[in-house]
Amino acid sequence: MLLPRKVQPLERLLKSKIVDIDTGTFVHGSFFREQGSGILTESPLSRNVAKLMFMHMLGYPTHFGQMETLKLVASNEFADKRIGYLGLMLLLDERQEVLMLVTNSLKNDLNSSDQYVIGIALTALGNICSSEMARDLSPEVDRLLCSPNPYIRKKAALCARRMVHRVPDMMEVFADRAMEQLNERNHAVVLTGVTLMIDIVSVEKLFKAVFAQCVPLLCRILKVLISGGFASEYDVSGVSDPYLQAKILHLLRLLSEDDEAVGDSISDILAQVATNVDNNKTSGNAVLYECVRTIMSVKGNSGLRVLAVNILGRFLGYRDNNMRYIALSLLLKALAEDPEALQRHRNVILECIRDDDDSIRRKALDLVFVLVNPRNSKDIITELVEYLKVCDSSFRKELTDKACILIQKISPEPLWYIDLLLVIISECGECVSEDACRALILTILNAEKYHKYACERFFAAWQESKEANPALIQVALWLCGEYAIENNEEISLELCSPIDIDVLLNMIKEVLGDPEVPETCQLYALTALGKMCAKTNAPEIKERIRSLISSMTTNISIESQNRSMEYISLYPHKTVYDTVFSSIPALEGVDPAISEEEDEQDLISQQDTLDLSQLLGIDDVQVKNEVVFEAYQDAVLKVEILVQKRKDNDIEFTAKYFNIGYVPLDEFRVQAAVPKYMKLKLEAASLSHLPPGSKDPATQKMSITTLDPKKSKQVLMKIRLMYTIEGEPKVVVADVKFPDL
Repeated sequence: MLLPRKVQPLERLLKSKIVDIDTGTFVHGSFFREQGSGILTESPLSRNVAKLMFMHMLGYPTHFGQMETLKLVASNEFADKRIGYLGLMLLLDERQEVLMLVTNSLKNDLNSSDQYVIGIALTALGNICSSEMARDLSPEVDRLLCSPNPYIRKKAALCARRMVHRVPDMMEVFADRAMEQLNERNHAVVLTGVTLMIDIVSVEKLFKAVFAQCVPLLCRILKVLISGGFASEYDVSGVSDPYLQAKILHLLRLLSEDDEAVGDSISDILAQVATNVDNNKTSGNAVLYECVRTIMSVKGNSGLRVLAVNILGRFLGYRDNNMRYIALSLLLKALAEDPEALQRHRNVILECIRDDDDSIRRKALDLVFVLVNPRNSKDIITELVEYLKVCDSSFRKELTDKACILIQKISPEPLWYIDLLLVIISECGECVSEDACRALILTILNAEKYHKYACERFFAAWQESKEANPALIQVALWLCGEYAIENNEEISLELCSPIDIDVLLNMIKEVLGDPEVPETCQLYALTALGKMCAKTNAPEIKERIRSLISSMTTNISIESQNRSMEYISLYPHKTVYDTVFSSIPALEGVDPAISEEEDEQDLISQQDTLDLSQLLGIDDVQVKNEVVFEAYQDAVLKVEILVQKRKDNDIEFTAKYFNIGYVPLDEFRVQAAVPKYMKLKLEAASLSHLPPGSKDPATQKMSITTLDPKKSKQVLMKIRLMYTIEGEPKVVVADVKFPDL
């Protein structure tokens, strides 16, 4: 260790060398052989490379020191070799061509008699191993996996993990070695063996059947860990080796997916873990978390699933935000399997929406959104609306959107729907979307019994509002234009204040003259005036309305000018005017919750196939219907194929990928393959991140050309879907068989 009196000269020397690097006056070799400075005279090459690594961490170029690092790796001194391997891992990566020069040194060190030399060589190989190095050095790693030394065996297993990912063909070699690691008494060796098995199963699902024979042994190891039968040096806060327990549970989860036999065989041990592990310590909670995830993957055991949900319910009561967040995430996944088990924790979940942590609030809101059903809708939605009044602005927009969607989706009666939307629009109208306002108007339009009630309630709310509320103004103006002046008498549900037309016209005048009011509100006001003018029989009201419309002909807004001039031009034509501004009838069969884009798509899909000869006068040109079929679907992904064009031996189509689960998918990629008699051309997927329940899927254009005309009708394709869900990589392979086209 440097003495304090030498620290300042060393700092000055490093700064001078950095300046030399920046100015280009630094001679590369002199850094490693410099003499006479008083500090580096007695320093070996390893010390200088260590300083070079420090400069690399500061962001300065250090490529000139790569060869010096290789010299240290080839050194016979352990201190030099240790610094050399450290520099090798820090200064180089598998893409560097110079890395090929170190393969021989690694091979010599892997055959060394010193366990620590072998250990640092395996560590370096596990960090920078390329596919070429994996093929060259795999025999040495395979031999070291059989070493009697536990230290070497665990290092070799970790090195084999990287080799499996770089060269998947080696999985068969290392699979047997990984299972042999489970018979070792050393925890570190067992842990690395289980980790290697997890990596092999993640890369290739076919090894699930091979590793299934180890399930009894894994359960036995886990049972001994729970009972505390292993050595005390592995104890962490009263939990025996939680790292090994978590890894074994992770492996059991992978093996039990889509295998009921394995799921039944591990049910007893999962119940023991869930009931015997101490949940008062962080280490115990980590084991319980993995246990819950494993239980969720086991199908058909409702008792275990209820136990897992109860554990997550306890997590929600902790003060640790991390525990509460992962509990909400797992409850969201458990909802699809057993929604009734979550209902008992509904109050705790609703309390999480009021949490100060923004991530917990949003995750709890996602859970509540899918937790609502017709039986609990009134209680949950009323609770959300009450919280809207006090929540902060950063969370209000998302909460408002979710509340409006829930009210639209589960609305027991129009009166309840109207009252709740009125509260939401009055409290936070700036956060209410246009789709929500449109759905409310359609609901009122189709409920003739509540026309007068809704008009009077929204007019009163508009009159009492102290600030400009665009959403409230637009809905109130639409309702006043339709129902403020009516000849028929609707049923009045409660005593509402009647609408004073003079007061209404004064309020509309303020809207038309207020520059801060959005242009959309002014257009709504002009249309409302036009409808009121067509319905009233009072000459003084007609004259006042026409005066207000005429005042907008000189407005700064071109759209307002245009609309007011159009309305004025209709005055002389009373029949046309009354027809244009007549009341809108009820729209039967229209779902208020559907957006305008979906309406347009639905209308387009209902149109018959058009014959272009009718439009262009061409007899031999026709448009055929596009063929859409479902190519694949599981609990997370749905794949649809849209065949757009086919002629002779060519076919063009678009694949659409929908995330139908409750968790976002990251790093989404797609690979495809066709038989040898076909040629495939595909573009990259449009999205790499798929949010849950998204209406906008990822799309990918593809085309297939059949090289053998005799097999042109046999269109076959295999796709590989790769994505990451909650940090865990997934690979799905599916066969796609095209229908007869």
